[in-house]
Amino acid sequence: IHPLLDEEVNFVSAFYVPVKEVRLPYGDREVLYLMGYGEVDNSCCTEGGCGYVQVPGYIIDWKFKTDKNGSARTRVEPITDRDTIKDLRRSIADEEGVLQSVVNFE
Repeated sequence: IHPLLDEEVNFVSAFYVPVKEVRLPYGDREVLYLMGYGEVDNSCCTEGGCGYVQVPGYIIDWKFKTDKNGSARTRVEPITDRDTIKDLRRSIADEEGVLQSVVNFE
């Protein structure tokens, strides 16, 4: 399910905001990744935030339908090969200027 970009998703003591959706060519396929940031802002113990990148996987069927809430859906294939994950993590981190540790594969 594609998130609404630039819209806060709130929790009890934090929120996150997806800000960018990218279709990255990789070999003869395309990889979908989402970039955003999150912040702990209502916690009694701490405050802070960070950026994140989520990589759902290889795009199989781009925005093939819209659900009842108006959100687009895309079919993806999870990326499980360790060498591919390592290579993509490095490439995305370099491209987006983030730490490799915030590039997460679902």
